[in-house]
Amino acid sequence: MGPPGGRRSIRDIVQHIGAAKFIYHHYAFGDATLHWDDPQVDRWDVVETIPSAVDWLRENHSRLRESISALNDADLLQPRLNFRRQPKETRWLIATMIEHDLYHAGEINHTRCLHQQDDE
Repeated sequence: MGPPGGRRSIRDIVQHIGAAKFIYHHYAFGDATLHWDDPQVDRWDVVETIPSAVDWLRENHSRLRESISALNDADLLQPRLNFRRQPKETRWLIATMIEHDLYHAGEINHTRCLHQQDDE
């Protein structure tokens, strides 16, 4: 259920965050062959419960973090593909992934406040 007057539920947002982590990693550090509708990306089964959603987010974040931690300073300037197959500097991709999480964390917090009717 989404917030009053809204269309996206917290579950929808969490699924999007997990899928984005997976696909951003796949394009920046993998073979860039998957699409958003691929069953490995478009996972709704993993957000059926909070514990499985958290595990999935942690797994995707860990994979991403491991790839980033293996980089050296020069690697940060190297172009890699984003999910639109556009080359971007690695540092730009990393910043975008961080900002993506922050944006949706705020969206989830706002949605929770709307449900609790205490959004100030």
